[in-house]
Amino acid sequence: MTSLPYISSQSNTQLFIFHSAMSLPYELLLRVFYLLTPRDVCKCRRVCTAWRDISCDPSIWRNFYARFARTFVDVPLMPVATAENEDGYQQDTIDWEERYTFLRTRETKWRKGRPQYTHVWKAHAFPIRCLVLSDHTLVTATDFTLRAWDLSVPLQHAGEVPGFVEREMERVLQYLNVARNRGTLFVTFAVVGLIHMYDLKTLDHKGILNISEPISFVTVANDLDEYIVVVTFGGLVKVFDPSDGTVLFMMHNGFTAVRTTYIYPSYVQFHLN
Repeated sequence: MTSLPYISSQSNTQLFIFHSAMSLPYELLLRVFYLLTPRDVCKCRRVCTAWRDISCDPSIWRNFYARFARTFVDVPLMPVATAENEDGYQQDTIDWEERYTFLRTRETKWRKGRPQYTHVWKAHAFPIRCLVLSDHTLVTATDFTLRAWDLSVPLQHAGEVPGFVEREMERVLQYLNVARNRGTLFVTFAVVGLIHMYDLKTLDHKGILNISEPISFVTVANDLDEYIVVVTFGGLVKVFDPSDGTVLFMMHNGFTAVRTTYIYPSYVQFHLN
């Protein structure tokens, strides 16, 4: 008589867990898949047909896309696009797995110094003095002109130019800085000691900080309040609250440049050149 193959207790346990999982309703299995990583979901789709169908559910990949997009500010969450199928039910028409894969690939290549695509357009008729990128807004500046470019809409064809708003300057500008949380663009006119504040997207004027002496360096503090730090050629350091122009901190020293600034509840830390 042929003997039956030996089945270990561990194998029995794995089979029991598998059959127990297969007996769960679709909605509960879907909840379980929500807790997995994208890599684990791709592994699970090779187990059986039922798990493959669950792993392709659009809501799973929309959840992955939403979680990943929230790790950085520059990717807006997309609304769910629906259409009626043959049975009259509303069906999600966006391929969320493809969207997530594209976003993940883009960020991975960017971190490794390999951009996913490049797009070239002529931004100004004159040389660009400085530029700054925040979220989906790129601000470029010549000596007397500011332009805020809207990069939220993908460019499909070579030579296509994104939408922009423009503002003319009365003086030659030196620096551009952005407070992302405040949605504020700081334009520094170093020679006359003035910092003008503009709305980042519309370039509407929001106010002026008068430093009263030529400016050597400007930076935005790396904290949630995003105070602005100004260093003059005379070695004077001032920390401003841009919402009302209040001077929060002032000191005088021999250095003339501040590389980065961190503001804590009780003290200020400068990284100096």
